[in-house]
Amino acid sequence: MMNRSIKIFLVAGLFIGLLQGVLYTIIKGAAIGIPLGIISGFFVGGIITLLTRVMYQNKEDCFYKETLFFRLPYEVTFNLCLQSLDIVNNHKVRLMDISQGKLIAKLGMSIISTGEIITFQVNKIDDKNTQVEVRSTPVIPSPVYHYETTKKIISQLKSITEISEKRRTII
Repeated sequence: MMNRSIKIFLVAGLFIGLLQGVLYTIIKGAAIGIPLGIISGFFVGGIITLLTRVMYQNKEDCFYKETLFFRLPYEVTFNLCLQSLDIVNNHKVRLMDISQGKLIAKLGMSIISTGEIITFQVNKIDDKNTQVEVRSTPVIPSPVYHYETTKKIISQLKSITEISEKRRTII
């Protein structure tokens, strides 16, 4: 919790502090602009950190979840989940346990995202059918979060599994 709070504070506070510091420096000079930038950065960073803590006390309040069903064997589906992450350049697989059907990856920060932790839980329904639960939680929670990267990964997973399902029905 503390590490996440420091990240929120730094992202919000540095941006506002620099912006305010530059503006006040242009208008009033460096003697006033730099201290006011530092003060406003700490003030705004602190407020945003507190608001984020209050809004997301329970981490379950802040996630995207989708459940998918595929007509594919368990191992094939698991490998396709792993392959679907390739659409994102900046990702690291944190956990890959095929016996439990769990795949966890951390997606890095970008211009449109503060980073996400995406979890695939693959469940075997029978020999030819599987269920995949995809969950995504932002690394730094924010009131406005669209999970675009996760939706792209899910779309990629759907398209590659569809191709794989068609190949299996032909064979």
